[in-house]
Amino acid sequence: MNFTGGVIRFVLLLINAAVGLLLVLSAYSANVDPIDQIYPAFLGLAYPFILLSNLLFLFVWLLLKKKFMLISLVAIALSFPSLSDFFQINIQSSKSESIKVMSYNVRLFDLYNWSQNTRTRDKIFDQLVSQNADIYCFQEFYYTDQKGKFETRDTILTFLNAKNYREAYTHKMRGGQYFGIATFTRYPIINSGKIIFENDINNICLFTDLKIDQDTVRVYNLHIASIRFGYDDYKFVENIDAKSEATELGQGAKHIYHLLAKAFKKRSIQSKKIIDHVKNSPYPVLLSGDFNDSPNSFCYQQFSDVLEDSFKEAGVGIGSTYIGAFPSFRIDYIFHSEEFEAINYYTLPNKFSDHHAILSEIIRK
Repeated sequence: MNFTGGVIRFVLLLINAAVGLLLVLSAYSANVDPIDQIYPAFLGLAYPFILLSNLLFLFVWLLLKKKFMLISLVAIALSFPSLSDFFQINIQSSKSESIKVMSYNVRLFDLYNWSQNTRTRDKIFDQLVSQNADIYCFQEFYYTDQKGKFETRDTILTFLNAKNYREAYTHKMRGGQYFGIATFTRYPIINSGKIIFENDINNICLFTDLKIDQDTVRVYNLHIASIRFGYDDYKFVENIDAKSEATELGQGAKHIYHLLAKAFKKRSIQSKKIIDHVKNSPYPVLLSGDFNDSPNSFCYQQFSDVLEDSFKEAGVGIGSTYIGAFPSFRIDYIFHSEEFEAINYYTLPNKFSDHHAILSEIIRK
């Protein structure tokens, strides 16, 4: 090997060692509360990209020097628990006696015409009917008490088998318009309540106690703090290229950093408040919603420490749920307590919202 080749290989080894170390650190960053230290949260968010860098190095060393593949192989092995949060291969069951739970951020049923307004709303309705779930947990739910004005609740009640419902609204606008979350179910409702977040009036958690056969089950439907990117933030990301001005890049990146940091901290507080409530539940728990956070986050970790992730038990593939300009992650989840087991899990492919609907079939052990 000539001198130039030796230098290139040495530089590659240094870079590989760095991304290998970053992979391990990012895998365990979810254990650090963003309230105490914010930087690990950003490292956790980057986990999929750091993983891809290590996979690329495996390919490079396969061609150049196989023994150096060990660097990334060790890093991937050490970070395997996080890998299993992102990717699963499960054999699904055909048992019929199950509780079908759907969670869906419906983005106000396309009220403000992000795509095709009432036509999109009606497509969402058709999807709900086709899945015939036992429990529907909606986030960004919209309702108006003006008859004939973009009806949602009343229309759902006419065609779903789920005739019992509870709602929790964070906003009431002029004209009798309500924005929040809603749970619809075919099971009798015997009690319900709300978990209010003092640090964000835009988000809320609704719990509903259902009578399922001889058991009582508590169902949590939650929507945790979003990042709240604005139009300029999305345009900044979409238009980044080699010609971008350094000052423009710096200002845009700084603004996004502050939005992310603020959201990480909000979600830390909100997730801990919900988990405290879950721990005191007198009944077995089904919990679902829009977490606005990736599987490698402190927020997700709070729930996975106490409850079982249906995707990990019965999902297949990556299971990304967010549809948007920013990288797609799994940010919508269906959890359950240890009394249950998920036998099937689906991420529905239709793009009627900026989230995919998710559905899990759950049985009592």
